[in-house]
Amino acid sequence: GGGGSAGGRFLLSRLQQAEAETVRLRALLSERTEALTAAQRVARDETEQRQQYERSERAARAAAEKERKERDGQAARVSALEHELTSVRRERDEAVKEARAAAEEQRIKEVRLHRALEEVEKHRAALRAMREDRDGVGQGARAEAQKLAAENSRLRKKEGELMLTFRKQARLIDVLKRQKLHAEAAMMLGFTEEEFERSLELGERMLA
Repeated sequence: GGGGSAGGRFLLSRLQQAEAETVRLRALLSERTEALTAAQRVARDETEQRQQYERSERAARAAAEKERKERDGQAARVSALEHELTSVRRERDEAVKEARAAAEEQRIKEVRLHRALEEVEKHRAALRAMREDRDGVGQGARAEAQKLAAENSRLRKKEGELMLTFRKQARLIDVLKRQKLHAEAAMMLGFTEEEFERSLELGERMLA
């Protein structure tokens, strides 16, 4: 009887110990599960943050590449504009040089025209004097008068040619001035080379 009672108490004690151990293990398991869940949450957050950083890095690289390409394109456009500006300046300088040469040539022709007009006037005066005295003039004087009349006609024709040349030179100077203005406008407004050439062709047609 006593031995059975002792055995029962031993078993009861072992059962209580087992239950206590079970409770402890369950509490430990619950604690470890919570810690694991927290660690997984932290790991997930870190993964999301890393992915966000990677996306931000890719976006930054793409933006930097786009900016580099735009910068290279802008540099190419600036280089092209500088080349065009140099060309326009060279053409403008040539136009100015031609205009100055044309002006000098026109000045020389005006001097010649003035001298020719003086010569014409001198012959006209001589012709008038001879006409006034023609009643007393012989055959030789009449021949001289005819010669002077022919010379006067020639000088009149020369005067007309010089006046025509004068007008052409004036038109040339006007065209060169317009071309200079077109060149400066092309530089400021960014006209294309084709449009600038059309303005030059228009000037040439005006001289035709």
